[in-house]
Amino acid sequence: MNRAIQTALCTIALAQFLKIPLAKRKTKKWDWSLFFETGGMPSSHSAGVASLATYVALKRGVQSIDFALAAIFGLIVMALHHKLYLII
Repeated sequence: MNRAIQTALCTIALAQFLKIPLAKRKTKKWDWSLFFETGGMPSSHSAGVASLATYVALKRGVQSIDFALAAIFGLIVMALHHKLYLII
């Protein structure tokens, strides 16, 4: 599998997993279903696109078109997430 995709998917999974102990701290109960829920913090969408852009920057450089595409894609995802988060 493509290493950049692996990095982004692992980061998304880590952000989703972190929701479980963070919720446990608040509610004092383990809720494993949070792993499969979207929304909330930490944002797995934002984490995924940020890790993808970082990976591309480290491998191809910030002057590359690859990084430009990953960064703009990341900004769009984060802006949409922020807008939806404010609505909800």
